[in-house]
Amino acid sequence: LILEEGEVPFADIVGRLLSNQNQLFSEPINGVVYLKDQELVEGMIKTVQTDLTNLQSPYLSGILDKFISSDFLPLVQMSRYCPYSCSFCVSGKTRGKLRGFPMDMIKEEITFISKTYADRPHFALQVADENFGSNRKQVDEFCEKIAPLDVLWYTAGVRVRNVDKELIRKMKESGCTTIYYGIESGSAKMLKIM
Repeated sequence: LILEEGEVPFADIVGRLLSNQNQLFSEPINGVVYLKDQELVEGMIKTVQTDLTNLQSPYLSGILDKFISSDFLPLVQMSRYCPYSCSFCVSGKTRGKLRGFPMDMIKEEITFISKTYADRPHFALQVADENFGSNRKQVDEFCEKIAPLDVLWYTAGVRVRNVDKELIRKMKESGCTTIYYGIESGSAKMLKIM
């Protein structure tokens, strides 16, 4: 089980596998918990957040090429985590601050995906942010960059307070077909408690 952000621990696992499969579980792996001889082995938990500007795109690097097939549902992520500290959710409280991926990389990913799926115009791209719309400037820029690509897209985890008619119009004009809202409660009192 990889805890926290997975890119670095996963790369460490793959590196160990490639160097010597028999040594994979010879010592703890940072950021990973695993079961060995009926005992939990836990590596040091690194709370350092990955610099999203230094991550390679799995689409653009070719790492996903063999997995992209007719039943593959494409997604992109514009940001990680959440700026809020809701009592019922772990994302904003313990996992880190809201950070965004470089918008130019996101546009390149969407361009790649739209070309790869040119023969399947019915697909819809998922924008898989935990809290889409938290950064209004980023969403405005995203809508501007994706609109000319003629891609249908949808998003989930939208906080009702983060959208207005103008933003919804921009999203629709840029190809957004569906918005899934996170409605925690209809009670103002309960929302304040949460």
